[in-house]
Amino acid sequence: MKSYSEDLRERIIAARQEGESAQGAAKRFAVSKRTVERYWKRFEETGQCAAL
Repeated sequence: MKSYSEDLRERIIAARQEGESAQGAAKRFAVSKRTVERYWKRFEETGQCAAL
């Protein structure tokens, strides 16, 4: 499975930092809520949003 672009990941994180819900960000960027939650968790734990 191909990973999403770094730019998309950064925009998702920025949306969450601005207070948007995981569901709202998922709809806005056409990804699953689970994807948003995974990116956010990784960002909170490591400070990075890059693909592993």
